[in-house]
Amino acid sequence: MKTLTLSAVALLATASPALAQDYDVLIRGGTVYDGSGAPGRSADVAIMGDRIVAVGTIPARATAKTVVDARGRIVAPGFIDPHSHAAPNIQTPELAAALPMLHQGITTLFLNPDGGGPADLAPQIADLKANVPGVNVAPMIGHNAVRAAVMGNVDRLATPEEQARMEGLVTTAMKLGAIGLSDGPFYIPAKYSNTAEIVGLAKAAAAFPHAFYESHIRDEGNYDIGVVAAVEEVITVARGARLPGVVTHIKVLGPQVWGKSADVIAHIDRARAEGVQVWADQYPYTASGSSLMASLVPGWAQEGGAEALAKRLYGRSVYVDSVGVRATDVDGFAVSVLDEMGIDVHRHHAKTFDDIDPASFELIVTLSPEAHHQALEVTRGTATEVEYWPMPDPSAVDGNRETRLDAYRRTRDQVLGRIKMRFGAPSGPTV
Repeated sequence: MKTLTLSAVALLATASPALAQDYDVLIRGGTVYDGSGAPGRSADVAIMGDRIVAVGTIPARATAKTVVDARGRIVAPGFIDPHSHAAPNIQTPELAAALPMLHQGITTLFLNPDGGGPADLAPQIADLKANVPGVNVAPMIGHNAVRAAVMGNVDRLATPEEQARMEGLVTTAMKLGAIGLSDGPFYIPAKYSNTAEIVGLAKAAAAFPHAFYESHIRDEGNYDIGVVAAVEEVITVARGARLPGVVTHIKVLGPQVWGKSADVIAHIDRARAEGVQVWADQYPYTASGSSLMASLVPGWAQEGGAEALAKRLYGRSVYVDSVGVRATDVDGFAVSVLDEMGIDVHRHHAKTFDDIDPASFELIVTLSPEAHHQALEVTRGTATEVEYWPMPDPSAVDGNRETRLDAYRRTRDQVLGRIKMRFGAPSGPTV
């Protein structure tokens, strides 16, 4: 008989104690918190196969292949992370095991928060089936994703036809297995929507059992409508679409609104008293983070995305494209570090030199020896200038996720520095 000391959170479900028998796993003497809100209680937990078959006082004569001594430990259900940015990395063979989540006791992730993720969930679901994660995953369909797919990053309200197409995408995603609608009207392009647009999309989701609406609200501080009005928008959507609404990572952001939390909670309590299902989730640390563009650049200036903003700053004559030595999937770490700057490349389509006319460019900048060699070959006999900017290859760095992200950040920042050196700092808007 193997005896272990419990060192991590264990899964359980409530069940009646069984008679003494053989089990696969027997967890003895832990303090059980069953997720119902009830106080912790001392109990044993018995497991057969992948099912918990007994919770309570299990006779001392019961045996098991593995016995876990949980005295002085807490035994609880696996935690649910309702706001996970694990995608697209969790879709890869290298990171599908999700060990950082498991080590924290997290066993279920809700993907595509803040209105993000793909507008078509089919490829993401296919990836998850091909690279089965070490945790349970539940994708949401993002408002920002479907709006970008239908309208791009334009600063205007949707037409009735566009609204119908967006609602159709939500319906398709829900049929594929999405569990709800996520939103991020703090970010473009959902920033350009009105509440009626959101209610329409939420109604499309609400046609499916157990759907909900989750929002990184339009304003967590005093950017435009204010945090109280932004929370009220979630309440309006929940009431209008008749589904639960969740204010995700609830906070009052910035000294200008400190103290407004009482007003926010009062609005939620009043709505709940009226029968509206409104909830909030909150992370357990005193920090927050977002992209610099979303946090500092006005919405009107973000129209069209980062590329359009660069053209506003550097002039209409600038045209930029990117290619690789070979067409591959977008690197998840590159997606993450560019997203920190407000540059969304989740839906970027990788291209090679075969997809462009090199002679139509004045300058091609290469970042690796292989790319430089290819650029010289395809521009032979043209007036196109080729420059080589040696850069470290972050994909060659080993280590944990944060170590690898730091390597990608260093390369990103070096590229940005070279751009400024070569082309100069932006001189200001030109349009």
